[in-house]
Amino acid sequence: MGWIPAKLRDVSISGAFVETPLALSPMTRVEVELRYGHAAKRKIAAFVTRSDAQGIALEWRVLAPEAIIARLARPVKPSEAPTRAVTPDPRVNA
Repeated sequence: MGWIPAKLRDVSISGAFVETPLALSPMTRVEVELRYGHAAKRKIAAFVTRSDAQGIALEWRVLAPEAIIARLARPVKPSEAPTRAVTPDPRVNA
């Protein structure tokens, strides 16, 4: 399975909720890719804790990933809002 467009919300140092049409089972490992315009992409490893009609709840595999700390440290203007993608980690879920 490839990258699925998603919207990251309710972000914290321990996880986030991701609005996505993708339905995944709890404990599925995924990678979340943060994209800020033409800036470098940042990937964050996570696993699914729950899934509902609006999306999936994630817990980061490492508490307080650097990319999340950086994002929480500064407000983002609407024109800078990142696009995001999520994909199951094929190395683990094969």
